[in-house]
Amino acid sequence: MAENRENEQKPKKERATRKQITFDLSDKKLKKFYPKPTLNLNPKYHNKAWGDIARFMKKNGFEHRLRSVYASLNPMTRAEVLVLIDSMEKMPWLNKCLDAIDVTNIGCQNSLKQAVENSAIRLEAMEKESEKKTEEIGDTMSGWKGKIEKEKSDSSTGKAENRSRTQKEKQIDEYVLLKQERVYLSCFNSTN
Repeated sequence: MAENRENEQKPKKERATRKQITFDLSDKKLKKFYPKPTLNLNPKYHNKAWGDIARFMKKNGFEHRLRSVYASLNPMTRAEVLVLIDSMEKMPWLNKCLDAIDVTNIGCQNSLKQAVENSAIRLEAMEKESEKKTEEIGDTMSGWKGKIEKEKSDSSTGKAENRSRTQKEKQIDEYVLLKQERVYLSCFNSTN
């Protein structure tokens, strides 16, 4: 007998972790079951349910993350979450309107906001550099257009100078590439 007791596994004590709770309510059911005053003319009155949930969650140690998502400020066990959910009985309409309620353990949480901001700063710097190069090449191109026109007129009169066009062609190609890069960057910015 004692041997059997030793072989029995003791239930592991649950480790408390921060929790994320997400609510999914039926808008149709909220319109029907959320209590409203008799002289209410507001057709969106049932949306106050979300405010009721937010106040309840904040009062019970949660922060509002987005839409219907709340994260606990402190670690909790599953049992504590169940007690919390049971205490929501003060909102009798909730049971009738709830499509889903999900609880997730929050592990290591990292904000990527700074990474996005840094990326935007780098992109802005690239755009400015691209504009600067485009202006420089544009100025060079304007000067060359005049020279090319002069060269054409000189060649028609037989005074053509022997100039290397390879350098000019390279700069024209670079100018075209920079123009394409600016178009790409403007498309990238408009999608973000």
